[in-house]
Amino acid sequence: MTEKFEKKYDCGILNFWSSNNYGALLTCYALQESVKELGLVPGIINYHCRWEKFEGLLSDRFSRKYLDLTEPCADFEDLRRLNRQMQTFIAGSDQIWRYKYFWPRGKNIYQLSFASLNARKIAYAASFGLDRWEGGYENTLRTKYYMSRFDGISVREDDGVDICREVFGVRAEQVLDPVFLPEPGKWDLLIGNSSCRDEGYVTSYVLDQSPDTLRLVEYVCEKNGIGKTINLVNASKNEVDADVEDWLYHIKNCRFFITDSFHGVCFAILFNKPFICLANMARGYSRFKSLFKLFGLEDRCVFSCEEAEGRAELLHDIDYARVNRILAGERERSLKWLKNALTAPVRERSPEEMRLFETAEMLQRQINELTRDKQILYEALYLPKLKRKLRKYKLKTLFSFGKKHEKYKKAKRELKNKIRFIRRVVKQNQQY
Repeated sequence: MTEKFEKKYDCGILNFWSSNNYGALLTCYALQESVKELGLVPGIINYHCRWEKFEGLLSDRFSRKYLDLTEPCADFEDLRRLNRQMQTFIAGSDQIWRYKYFWPRGKNIYQLSFASLNARKIAYAASFGLDRWEGGYENTLRTKYYMSRFDGISVREDDGVDICREVFGVRAEQVLDPVFLPEPGKWDLLIGNSSCRDEGYVTSYVLDQSPDTLRLVEYVCEKNGIGKTINLVNASKNEVDADVEDWLYHIKNCRFFITDSFHGVCFAILFNKPFICLANMARGYSRFKSLFKLFGLEDRCVFSCEEAEGRAELLHDIDYARVNRILAGERERSLKWLKNALTAPVRERSPEEMRLFETAEMLQRQINELTRDKQILYEALYLPKLKRKLRKYKLKTLFSFGKKHEKYKKAKRELKNKIRFIRRVVKQNQQY
């Protein structure tokens, strides 16, 4: 490891860029490019979960072309080594502070728990995803401690401002999602790399599809006299292999857009497209409410096809002259916040505060060691059971066909990967 982690960056950016999701990739890219415009050299922190499918998929292809990744960081210790390469860390954007998303990925890593006490730590447009905090008592205390170390916090939703103040006792400012920061022409550079050339259709990008979704698409096509539709299903399900450039192209060149995706709505606004948003309660409706409130577009959101069919005004053009004026003002304000956060002096800490932080860090390291030892013991005991299960699926794979064969084959592959991982962890920690 000594030869790695030597390249210097002005700042490191941590988010969910590897999650095979169009929005996650584009927020990461937009924040990277916005930091570059400020004259700084950013590095996208190359950290992703062991259980995330990555190689050869959407995020892998995109990152190779457009993201300036750091050395791969396999664990917390690798992340700590980044302190040799940079003195500023940015957490953001997207739902990196939604408890059920960030906790399994490494507890408080997305509150920059690995960053040194003297490093500048800021959050740009972090999102809790909901209008409430999901964590329990112990998780809240841990998160509150790490958030108290930040030099500046901005969040994407107005609910996030309240959560920061009421739950964690820190001040936060609401800013735009990073995809709104670059001038629209920046996205044309990516779209220019698309091989698509068709236009004049209805584009549908619905993450949770249902018969109601299909009915809404048919309704919009019929009312607008459009005969062609393009369905951009969720990339994380790997059902459509559309690259990011094609995804952007099909939003920009459609005549009408239907979505239940937060970032789908963002790009419809950026490209000035008429759209209908299906409220996606399961994925966090708070995000949509805050976005629509900001731009005065509350009437573009419906809860069913039946509601949309009863509102003919949804098919009318949107007053984008007004929306673009709001966007210009919010873009200027958000970029100003980002610039100030990146250039302001790191907050001075009193000797007493430093001692408290150092004590807390020491106690946390001891807790981590105990947790690690407990996990190693559990996994070592669990290994024989996994091996027996693997043998069973090997037999089932041999004597099955069609969909069942594929199901058992997939289960066998997952078990093999899990066994390999446990063996590697046990071997790595035998030195302790």
